[in-house]
Amino acid sequence: MLPLTSRHVAGKLLLKLLFMLALAGAGGGGALFYARHTQGAANANPSAVGEQPASGQAQPAAPPPSAMVELGQFLVNVEGAGGLHYLRSDIAIEIDAADSKKSRGGGGEGEGAGGGDKPKLPLADELRAKDTIVQVLSSARFENLRTADGKEKLKARLLETLQSRLPQQKLRGVLFTSLVMQ
Repeated sequence: MLPLTSRHVAGKLLLKLLFMLALAGAGGGGALFYARHTQGAANANPSAVGEQPASGQAQPAAPPPSAMVELGQFLVNVEGAGGLHYLRSDIAIEIDAADSKKSRGGGGEGEGAGGGDKPKLPLADELRAKDTIVQVLSSARFENLRTADGKEKLKARLLETLQSRLPQQKLRGVLFTSLVMQ
């Protein structure tokens, strides 16, 4: 065995001290995270910790549940300063859950025929929605879509146009699940 020098012992001691400090820091950070996380939940839902809301008023009613209907991938040409560009996007729409349950039944081709639990629109509404999305995406300008604000405006325009083309559906929102431009 090699003789231990004071330098060797000091190095081991320093290593142990650093390990203990790191462990204490991780434990303290975890405790702080837990405290903040549970405090935020208690403030958001006072009944979860046995308290009543500060005001004597009743809680507002929760919005009715919604369902996401995936409409698939869209690939269109968009006009830009340098000529034509490509825009590829996967799009889903948010509708009232009650509407999606009504739309799932039917058992015909395209209307819930797959037997899955994914919400679907009636075939005519789905085709009308896809046609509308292609028209709106194709009319967009490439330069406008390069910013987050431009993408939000496109979503708002899609929602407005879809609501006018599908008045029987209670649409709540449009979501880009992917968006690629070239």
